Amino acid sequence: MTPTPTITMADPLGRLREVQADAEQGVLEVLRSGRFIGGPVVGRAEQAAARLFGVAGAVGVGNGTDALMLALSAVGVRRGHQVVVPALTFFATAGAVANLGAEPVVVDVLPDGCMDPAAAAAAITDRTAAVVPVHLYGSRAQLPDLGLPVVLDAAQAAGLPSQGPAPSLTAISCYPTKTWGAAGDAGFVLGDDEQALARVRALANHGLTGPHEHQSIHGLVGRN
Repeated sequence: MTPTPTITMADPLGRLREVQADAEQGVLEVLRSGRFIGGPVVGRAEQAAARLFGVAGAVGVGNGTDALMLALSAVGVRRGHQVVVPALTFFATAGAVANLGAEPVVVDVLPDGCMDPAAAAAAITDRTAAVVPVHLYGSRAQLPDLGLPVVLDAAQAAGLPSQGPAPSLTAISCYPTKTWGAAGDAGFVLGDDEQALARVRALANHGLTGPHEHQSIHGLVGRN
């Protein structure tokens, strides 16, 4: 009897084999440089992310949950606010909202699994501060135009052309099993609003910014 083949959800080693020599050389260059946080390698990754998503800029962060939390913080979500999220998504979409002290408001999805814009519109209250649609399984969510900040979770649709109104910011995870996976955990916040991206970059470094990062604080209580 022929054994049934096993089909894995993702093949990180297969991905690595395609770029192994360049990836290993790049790791050695970072280790030998002594620049273990930030630096030119992260800058090149940010440029690649911006090109892939067709936006003006990107900020590299620790993981997809950080990307969501920092993007939501940058558009003004605070404790006590409400944020609309779809019923079908990974827990981190709602978890990022809850970890900011805001309330995730779960709304129904369309047959393709993505947020129903009509359901999102019906859920808006005077406490609603943002909406988080999710591109799911390669399907493109319809971005609602509700006069509120839209933070798009696009971790499962890297490279998918955008359509409709542009989101305020886009958050992605580069967890190894994602569409654009890393050798470890990583994420990006992307967008066309330079001021919003600057807020994200400062929030991701305890509110510090400027050419001498430990000398210039701009009133933001960030994280690491």
